[in-house]
Parts: sequence; C-alpha cells; structure tokens
Amino acid sequence: MAVLDYYAQTIRAELAARHLTQIGLADYLGIDRRTLDYRLRKERAWTVDELSKAADFLGLTYWQLSELAAEREKREKKGQE
Repeated sequence: MAVLDYYAQTIRAELAARHLTQIGLADYLGIDRRTLDYRLRKERAWTVDELSKAADFLGLTYWQLSELAAEREKREKKGQE
C-alpha cells in the first residue's frame, strides 16, 4: 500500500470520529464531492495543499495528520507479520 493510502484511511477515520461530513470537507477543500471520493477511495493522489487543508478541517496540523497516517501504516504492517 502506498503512503498516501494511509492518509486516505486516516482522513476517513478522523471524519467519522469527529462526526464531520465528506461534503463539509469537500466544500472546505474547494473540490466537488466526486473528486473527494476519488481521493478517499485512493483512486487519485492527494496534493500536499489538500492534505494540509484537510488536516485544518479536522482540527489538526499537517504534521499531526502525517503522524496519525504513519501510526496507521505501522499498525497495519505489524499486523501482517
């Protein structure tokens, strides 16, 4: 799995945990819902700007979002051992 895939999983999880909507995130990013869906389904790559704005929408810094994604990657890889 590519590193950016973990960002998509993390953003989905954080949206759910914070009771935020994908529509709200798409509006905040200035993209349509379909484009966001492509990002969340890992069919299109995120830009750094989009990740930074998504983090802000979630009440996180870009670095906090990155750390959560890295932790998710470590957990998944550890589970595959």
